[in-house]
Amino acid sequence: MSFAEAEIARTNWESIWHPPVDFFEPRKLKPNSSLSMAAVVGEKLYQGLRYEGRMHIALPGTWRDILDFADVDFLIVESFFASCTGHWKYGQTSEGVARTDLKELLDYARERSVPTVYWITHGVEYFSAFSDFSRLFDYVFCADPGMVELLAAAGIKARILLPAVQPAVHNPLKRSDAEPFFIDVLVDRVSLVHKSVPGGKALHDLGEHGYKSIDSGSLSANSHLRRDERFLGTVSPEASLEVMKRASVYVTFESSAESPTSQQWRSLQAVACKSLVVHYGDLRAGDIRQGLVQSCKSREELLVALAAFEKDELYRRRLAHKAWRKVYGEHTFSHRLRSVADVLGIEHDWVEFQKISVVMPTCRQELVSVALLNFERQVYQNKELIVVMNWAGASADSIPEGLDTKALVMPFENSAAACLNFGIEHALGKYCVRMDDDDFYGEYFLHDIALSLKAVDAVVFGKPPAYICFESDGSIYARSAAFPDTVLSKNDVLSGSKWLAGNSLGGDVSFLKDHPYPDFCLDAADTGFLKNAALYVDEFFVFDAFNSVASRRADTSSHTWKITEAALRSKGARLVGVAVGDLFV
Repeated sequence: MSFAEAEIARTNWESIWHPPVDFFEPRKLKPNSSLSMAAVVGEKLYQGLRYEGRMHIALPGTWRDILDFADVDFLIVESFFASCTGHWKYGQTSEGVARTDLKELLDYARERSVPTVYWITHGVEYFSAFSDFSRLFDYVFCADPGMVELLAAAGIKARILLPAVQPAVHNPLKRSDAEPFFIDVLVDRVSLVHKSVPGGKALHDLGEHGYKSIDSGSLSANSHLRRDERFLGTVSPEASLEVMKRASVYVTFESSAESPTSQQWRSLQAVACKSLVVHYGDLRAGDIRQGLVQSCKSREELLVALAAFEKDELYRRRLAHKAWRKVYGEHTFSHRLRSVADVLGIEHDWVEFQKISVVMPTCRQELVSVALLNFERQVYQNKELIVVMNWAGASADSIPEGLDTKALVMPFENSAAACLNFGIEHALGKYCVRMDDDDFYGEYFLHDIALSLKAVDAVVFGKPPAYICFESDGSIYARSAAFPDTVLSKNDVLSGSKWLAGNSLGGDVSFLKDHPYPDFCLDAADTGFLKNAALYVDEFFVFDAFNSVASRRADTSSHTWKITEAALRSKGARLVGVAVGDLFV
């Protein structure tokens, strides 16, 4: 449903809004660990934990079989009023049949020596609702540190377990065939902002810049939001996620009836989708959003910040990317389960940093020293470099081998494809990524690829052909062929309409060894590989555009791609005042 269609629906008293895109389906099947969990959870932890191991959803009629035969490591229960399956309604908050069943479940787990874990994902506002129920558990964790203090005062030991994101669900990836629509400034849960007395003024302040709003749940027929031209409608959780991915700025308010803890969960999800989150108001000390969102305490500060983000899209994207990196690096459900496993004293075999093998073919001895520096500056630790030297007279002694460096030689007569295949055969990592000897790479190049791989089971991946630096005048151009954070179909690749940058092309090592670069191809090595790979895989993952800039030397004959400089410039737009370092985030 387009914005115009949303306007028509609103005037006809229809409040449900469907974004004009097909929803992104998670591309992850392999669990992150071998943990086995029995679970009685709401939608939040269902979405968060189902990719972290084997999760057995306990129902009133199945929980005994699960505890008897599923060999679970622990039972985890989330604070809720009804579970993700609609069962156990109000069993945590009041006495009744559901409470009796839950007590029986917990008692039986204890008989079976299965640790019981309670994660209170709500804030302190819900202390009276869940505190008594928490006494029934071996271990209690709280998303709100204030809840830990209240429980301690009531004689209940609890630990902090902050909100988190699930990369498989909360990510910026979009389908390549998705309808292009974007929202400059988005307000979610807008009805709760209006419900707060100062909320109306806060929205009025924001209105000086302009915004669109959405809500979850249903609205009454006489809701004033139906008369608000900025209100798109109510949305499902799946639709809300798609809108997050397309919102440049996502605004939350201190003046809102929504609890800070609920805002934290939503804010982390928006950050994971690479929307820049702006909080209008103060953040309390120790709030997880510190360092992740932009906090504006006054109307003037808010309007100046929004104007700056609108004027300088690169600035906004840099801030959003840094926040995304922090969330994926510190605040995923894998991180939270590692904390739980440590407390329970059980093994958690999640591999946070898979080994990445970098293959670097080079036929230019004069560029080797700079190429080695590009690898050495990478902050990612679990890596190795395989240099395949391909110039006349090359010797393995040309590069000193180290613990994470291998020097190989291929005779000068061999192609770039042969050099790449030779290097890949020596790769020991889970993944292999190509780096070129003549391009520019930021220190987080490998690190961010590794973080992006948390979201998907990728066979072939890379960065978009986004930026190019011309040696002749040092200018930077953004290429129109770039589609960052996108899932390409095999048809995109085979048709040549979209592609991945050859200087960042990567994949699962086992696939690359079984499906090498073609030795004979009329196209460039990377193009030939992609078209060949499209015969075996259905999707290709394009990650972010930062930390990789192609270098174009003035001597066209020194490149394998012989396109003229003028023709290449015509395929993009110059970034005035932008240097290579500005694209390293």
